[in-house]
Amino acid sequence: MRNLLKKKGVLLTQNSSYYGARNALRPSAKGSTLIEILIYFIILAIFLLAATTFAIQIMDVNDTSQSLGEMEANREFISEKITDAIYAADSISSTGSTFDNDNGILALHMTQGADSPTKFYLSEGNIYMQEGTGTAVQINTNDVKLDYLRFNQVSYSKTPDQIIIDAQISPISTEMAHLQNTILMHLTASLRQ
Repeated sequence: MRNLLKKKGVLLTQNSSYYGARNALRPSAKGSTLIEILIYFIILAIFLLAATTFAIQIMDVNDTSQSLGEMEANREFISEKITDAIYAADSISSTGSTFDNDNGILALHMTQGADSPTKFYLSEGNIYMQEGTGTAVQINTNDVKLDYLRFNQVSYSKTPDQIIIDAQISPISTEMAHLQNTILMHLTASLRQ
């Protein structure tokens, strides 16, 4: 029968040999070794790196979403302004308009003399609307630019003239430029009969 004595965390046995007694006098394992602590920190660092990468991706998606929303809002507003003006026009000014060109100009003869001619044109990435002799007004926001603005006139007998409008809208922000997001605008508007 063996008598076991436990004293100060050291396990002692009676009748131990020299080597057995030396091994028995080792302290019992309490606490963590340096290797274990390093492993814990490595796992924590990997987790923090993954969480940070995920957070950065979420912020990029948010920025992209806001940029696309801004471009969509501009496309809708520009489309509405041009369509309303074409519908309200009496005729299209062939001499004041430039068709089939990336820097197109659309000039419309309006019912109200003060608003005639109403022009839409592209200058330095912005689209402007000028009614009569009034000051030209930028109708896109400063957050986006138009890469091109093209007008095409389509005429058929016994139908009102139609204008086909093509444009490309892109963000101005250099942070968004790497995403290469653009929105195309394509619409057709007819003069009223």
